[in-house]
Amino acid sequence: MLAPVPGPARIYVGLAAPYLAQGIAYGFMGWVVLPALAAAGVPLSAQGIVLAAGGVPWVAKAVAGPLLDRWGGPARARRVDPRWVVVAASLVAASCAAAIGVALAAPAPAVALVAGLWLVHNAALAVQDGATDALVLDVVAPPRRGRAAALLLGAHHVGAEAIAALWLGALVASSGLARAAGVEAALLAGLGLAPLAVPWRSGPPPVRAGHGAVLATLRARSTWVVAAGAAALFAADQITSTASATFLVGHLRWSPDRIQTTLAPLALLSAVAGYALAYLRTDRAGHRRAALWGGALLGLAWAGFAAAEPWWGRPGAVEGLVVVQGVATAVFFTGVHASLMDATRPSARATQFVVFMAALNLPRAYAPRLAAPLVAAAGFAGTFAACGVWQILAVAGFGLALRRSLRSPRQPSGPRNSMSPNDQ
Repeated sequence: MLAPVPGPARIYVGLAAPYLAQGIAYGFMGWVVLPALAAAGVPLSAQGIVLAAGGVPWVAKAVAGPLLDRWGGPARARRVDPRWVVVAASLVAASCAAAIGVALAAPAPAVALVAGLWLVHNAALAVQDGATDALVLDVVAPPRRGRAAALLLGAHHVGAEAIAALWLGALVASSGLARAAGVEAALLAGLGLAPLAVPWRSGPPPVRAGHGAVLATLRARSTWVVAAGAAALFAADQITSTASATFLVGHLRWSPDRIQTTLAPLALLSAVAGYALAYLRTDRAGHRRAALWGGALLGLAWAGFAAAEPWWGRPGAVEGLVVVQGVATAVFFTGVHASLMDATRPSARATQFVVFMAALNLPRAYAPRLAAPLVAAAGFAGTFAACGVWQILAVAGFGLALRRSLRSPRQPSGPRNSMSPNDQ
């Protein structure tokens, strides 16, 4: 492991840039592509297939963890520099983004082609994410990691709402999808170079990350207890995100332009406010507590929106949900990522953390495909209600799994105080 270094601004900029790029890619799909597909008459089931295809690599990226620990750490004299892994993955993602824009510019969007390109695109972003997380664990000292989580995840939302939804969405309206996707590709490639500004310093490693440490981490019961608790956390979020375009365009009769110009700024402002709150309070309140309260508030927001179905058409109803959801999601995401860092063994940091993140991203591979049958069976109100209940139960289970893991005698010694800033 690299010796932790202080956190000057250029280090945080270099680490946040890949998250900004991921947010641009995710936001372009959610705020621009999905509404465009819905407006073109592509059914919700097909949209779910596209999103699910992009979720698979975020689970499969777990295989990259042992490689980064075994060949990217001190046991192999750092033959693999995570910074260059980020650069290479960013270039692949940029190429796929440009190709997706060309495919979508056709008079009849080829959904199967878009799904395939989206899968490769996300495979590159998943590798980029794993390498970035390993770099964060290496170069950000423990007292700074909690705040780093809020900054990095906040950058993701700035990319999604400010750059993708507002700027690229406006560019689509004026110049078309192909040109906007080309600009997106250029941004992904450029941001992928930023981690090169992060120092890659040698020094006596506190732990030798070798084959035995990797195997011990993968065999540890605590690893899989926490992973199991994390695996259900984002299922409801994926279902509501997948159904949102059809809900707004098909059910409430909103236009794609109205979605981008009305909801995107609110989502951005609420996310920035939420991550500012998380930046200031998560370390003091405790990581697990922040995850529990943020997740519970998110579930209550969806359940409350379901109960308010008669008022959905009134001004401010959808906007209110977006604001509450944005703040709750920011606190929830920050608490979850910081809690997972608390449970990560330094002896195989990339392996264990990437297992946690693969479990966390598991709903991206299956939940989008549940949106269409759930809406067909329960309607939009029933879908929001079910997602609210599921969210509350899932976050309660995660809290129990995390508490059991952190109390396990198999966990290594180190900063385990929830008041100390540990993060992603």
